[in-house]
Order: sequence, then structure tokens, then C-alpha cells
Amino acid sequence: MAYGDIAKSKLDNLVLDTTGLSSIVLNVDGDIWAVAYVGPDNDGWIKTFSCTEEGVLGDAVIASLEFESTHCSQYHLDFKKISGTTYAVVYRDVSGSYGGVGELRTLTINNDGTIDGLIANWQFSTGAGFPQLLQRSGTTWIIFFNDTYVGQGVVGTTTINNDGTLGAAWIDRTFCGTTCRNNRIAVANGDYYICAYNNTLAQGQISTITIDSSGNVGDAFTDTDQFDTSIEAIGNILELASNYFCVSYDSDAAYFQSFTVNGSGATTLIGNQAYGTDTPSTWMTTLYGTTMRAVCYEESGPTSVVETWGISNIGVINGTAQDSWLFDNPGEDPYLIYLDNEDYHLIVGLTGSGLEAITYTMETAAAKAFIPKVIMI
Repeated sequence: MAYGDIAKSKLDNLVLDTTGLSSIVLNVDGDIWAVAYVGPDNDGWIKTFSCTEEGVLGDAVIASLEFESTHCSQYHLDFKKISGTTYAVVYRDVSGSYGGVGELRTLTINNDGTIDGLIANWQFSTGAGFPQLLQRSGTTWIIFFNDTYVGQGVVGTTTINNDGTLGAAWIDRTFCGTTCRNNRIAVANGDYYICAYNNTLAQGQISTITIDSSGNVGDAFTDTDQFDTSIEAIGNILELASNYFCVSYDSDAAYFQSFTVNGSGATTLIGNQAYGTDTPSTWMTTLYGTTMRAVCYEESGPTSVVETWGISNIGVINGTAQDSWLFDNPGEDPYLIYLDNEDYHLIVGLTGSGLEAITYTMETAAAKAFIPKVIMI
């Protein structure tokens, strides 16, 4: 089998819940992993489980924590490790007005997968869509979200201490002057950060903004490039190499858009390539090597698909996929993450005829070539 081929066989599985959407997976320690997701009653859950580098899953969930009982909104969720055993989740609580309030909560997950419970919480906005959490430096963290009360994107900074206690106030924040829906944020270089979003006219845009180590946010975007005239969703921003990036998104089909950001924050579009055909939920990560990437997405049906693509470190995208596998029918919201092994990945998503939450592993090819998959069915 060629480099990047997928063997198209499942190795292991673990049921997580009766259903689950918008999952995000983090490594806790070694073979211990944690997943945050929206559960069957619009409740927010964090659960821990084990998965080895070879894709062998534990027999049962280790621990569970319900951080929101009834109002956690699909696609409006992010989950990050703060420091050591401290973690944070940001989400939209739809019980409020203006589409739902923005909530930040911290908790403790021990290295053995046990969960001690919530530490602190902060309602950071009366209206918050698509909140994203990213560390700036030390205890300074960035929250990028769409403020549904004022109808603009917001880039703000706040304090999250290593023990999970919160500053519970903004250090600084900038209103972006346009709606920023389906937004993502990533480090570009130095004090420059990338914001990908669809604006008030639903156009896909990439902008840069400055955020210094003290949490001071620039007064406006430094530069902006429009990469599509109408988009519906953005997967994530993948760093290809220093100053080179790729974003996955959904328009009339799913696409990759590669681009570069120079040391002054100026953006330049490079290549655009379609993949998939319809309604993708795209979470992209490196598969193995420096030029072969894997993308996992949802198509109409719904079904879940994983593909491998050649995308060089300078943003040149091959015209066709190396391999593709429709691995779940039905399947929704697949999430792909790299394991600590050259040939292994983990996927969490919604799958199976009963659409129950499940984790499983699947095999891919090239050398040892396994893709461990955790799938939330």
C-alpha cells in the first residue's frame, strides 16, 4: 500500500453515550484521553477513557462530568488543557437571550483519568456564538467569539490561572466590525494571530490581529483576505510550516484553502482545492510525514468520511486525494486527532444505526499505518 493509503478496517470500539455531537478530544497523560461533547439532552459532558498508541481502547469510560445540564449548544463548544491537571471548557448556553450566553468553566482531570469536578465559572458575554479558547502566554488566554448581542466578532483576553481560578474580567477586547460566525483562531507568528470566519455577508475571510504577551489586543484587523464568496462552516486552521497554513471549510462543497502570513501580519492566499461533496463538518489534522494530511468530515446522508491528501509545507495542494474511506453510514461530526505515534490517529464522532456515542479504531496504511479512531456514535 502506498504512503497515505487507508486500510479501511476497524480495530477497536468503545461506546461513550447514547448520542453525542461536537466532540473535542485532548490527551490527558500517556494513554489517558478526555472528550468534551454535547450529549443527548443538550447537556454538556466531559468523559475520560484510555487509548494506546496502537489504537487499543479501554473497556469502559473512566470518569464523567456533566458541566451543563440542559443548554449546551452544538458547534458552540471548545475544550483546552490549561496547565497540569487543569482544563477549561467554553460554550454557548442557549437558555439566555440573544442566542445564548457565553460560559467559561474550569475543572480538574487527574492523570489517571479521574475527574475532581468544576473549579470556577464565568459568564463572559450575554450573547456568544462559536467561542474559541487559545492560550496567548502564561495565564493569559484568548477568547474569540461572535457576540450575538452586538452582531460583531470579538477577540478578547482574560486570565485563567494554573489552578483553575479565573480573573473573571477582560484584560482587553476588540470588536471586529463584522459578524464572525463559524470562527477559528490560531497563532500566526510573533504577536500576530489568524482569525478565520464568515462575515456579515457570509463571505469566507482570513484576517490577522495583534495580541501581545500582556493580553493587549490590536484595535482592528491588520489585514484581511476573502477566500470564498459564500461559506457555511469552517473546520480548523492547520499550520503546514512556519508562516504557512491551511483552513478547511464548507461552501457548495468542502474545500482546502492554503495561505501564508508574513512577519508584518499580511496574508496571501495560495491554493484552493475541493474535497468531499456536501455538508462537511471538517476537522483537519496532520496524518504522518510532512506533506501527507488527513481530513475527517461529514457528508449528506449523513455519513462520515476520512481522506488523505498531499499538501506541501508551502501550501501546494494535490489535485486529487491519496485515499478516501466512507467509514460510517450514518455518521456525524467526526473529529480527528493525532496520537503519539507516527502512524496513529484517533477519531471521535457520531456513528452507527442507533447514532450512539462510540469510540473505535481503524487501520490505515504505509509502514505500520494504523489510524486508531474514537467515534462518538
